Amino acid sequence: MSVMRARNLRLGVSERADVDPPWAWTAGHRAIIETMLRKDGGIVGRFLLRMGVAASEIDAGMVRVFVEAHRRGGIPPAGATSAAWLAAIALDRLDAPTTSSAGSMGATRAAGSPPESIAEFLQMLEPEARAIFVLFEIDRETSCSIAVAFGLRVEDVHERIVQGQRTFRRAHHDVEAPAAMAPAMAALPEAG
Repeated sequence: MSVMRARNLRLGVSERADVDPPWAWTAGHRAIIETMLRKDGGIVGRFLLRMGVAASEIDAGMVRVFVEAHRRGGIPPAGATSAAWLAAIALDRLDAPTTSSAGSMGATRAAGSPPESIAEFLQMLEPEARAIFVLFEIDRETSCSIAVAFGLRVEDVHERIVQGQRTFRRAHHDVEAPAAMAPAMAALPEAG
């Protein structure tokens, strides 16, 4: 069995889904995608923004996610919520996410300087760890649902969540520590 066929079977993708272009689909296919888009479009749009996709590219990203979701049958695997499943598809479909203005601020700040916003912090994480952290901490998805959607063991999901939490605490501490010391530093006499 080929690697691609094994991947398709694991993901529940039909063999024809890889060769049938979306424009060859019937009106019924488009109606299914439109229904999915209305139901879960907000979830996917917010997720893409949190992943650093530019606001101008959200619509195109959502179309790619929902076309792929339709190709995979339109139903999340047992145990996964639709939000976690669509997030896993979004992460898989985004070749190289284009960063938004918040993400580009992270690229222009000095090396080693702490992030100044949650968006900059999220850009510090690897894409998969970022997706898992966002789903767990912001969207309140369960680790079991995330594990099923991403095809990971629950222990691996927990590891990525803890990694994200540690990185966040470190970044938050780096931002808060200088601000807390500012009043004390102002009270010191000038060296002269």
